[in-house]
Amino acid sequence: MQQCARCETRISAGGEWVELRHHHEHMNFESRFCSPACASAYLSEDLDAT
Repeated sequence: MQQCARCETRISAGGEWVELRHHHEHMNFESRFCSPACASAYLSEDLDAT
């Protein structure tokens, strides 16, 4: 079972989620979120940290 990358809520196999794919020169990876709000907050927090 997958977990939200921000709040760690479990995401059921048949459920809905938001998926972001990160592409960098030397690596690619995916993050899954339980809701658009969690995805937005995750991105916002990451941008604030830089």
